[in-house]
Amino acid sequence: MHAYNKLDEGTSRRLWDDYFEERATERESAREERADRRRAMEINGSLARRAQNYAAGAAVFFGALTVVLATGGHETVAVVTAGTTIVGTVTALVGGRLLKGEDPPA
Repeated sequence: MHAYNKLDEGTSRRLWDDYFEERATERESAREERADRRRAMEINGSLARRAQNYAAGAAVFFGALTVVLATGGHETVAVVTAGTTIVGTVTALVGGRLLKGEDPPA
């Protein structure tokens, strides 16, 4: 640094100022990136909750449809509807947990 000051007075000070300014910019950039990641996780969690609510509603609807079909003499269609409903609901719940970053149920 002393050699830089010999060439041009105040050079070492400008170098230090540039260095600290660059570090401050990097810290601000990292802070903004963390905030963006946090917002994205909140949005993913919100979408996962909404999907799980729709899955629960669909399970109730298709469960009622299964009962109506089974009591109406269409047992094969009722079994297919029930199986599809169970698979869809489990997929939505597990997928929602994965989107929220939780471990899926064992």
